[in-house]
Amino acid sequence: MTTAKPLPRGEIIQQLDGTYELFPLPTDEEILSGILRDCLAEWERIRIGLLIPGAVWEIKPPREPRIGYLDGYLTVDFQEWHLHLCIGDSRSSPPEVAQLRRAARAELYRRLNPDHQPTSWGFRLFNGGRPPAQPPLGRTPELRRKARLGPPLPMGPPASEIPGDGRGPGGPLGAGVLAWVT
Repeated sequence: MTTAKPLPRGEIIQQLDGTYELFPLPTDEEILSGILRDCLAEWERIRIGLLIPGAVWEIKPPREPRIGYLDGYLTVDFQEWHLHLCIGDSRSSPPEVAQLRRAARAELYRRLNPDHQPTSWGFRLFNGGRPPAQPPLGRTPELRRKARLGPPLPMGPPASEIPGDGRGPGGPLGAGVLAWVT
């Protein structure tokens, strides 16, 4: 008779919105591409979004995506909209810019209920940092008029000066999220 050994546990962290268990992953292109493709194969059961301080997008994919790859970017195309994830070397950008854009940290996570039972799973990518940038809808006067936005807001300090979670430059800034729905 054999006895089953318990699976190793990840790092347990407490955040404002709950308890999470984290499982760090390698960030090489082949592994990230495989994980993303596996997640996207379940397109009907996932939500895709962006997680930055003050904003979380949780978008339900409308259909099975077409997936392509060019110059370090995995492109996920749902016809109505698409996204690009930098998971490899981008030769079309200066090296210092490419380093900021590429996934520098990847992790699977699961949210835990008060009894430490999993309630949902997710996959997160963190880029190599975030230099000061323009607000997404503040790039042109025409976009600002269409969106009926006021003057651009100040961007504040660089990510490296914003307290984070201690596991990467600026914490969870620039994190892309693919979250399983349960």
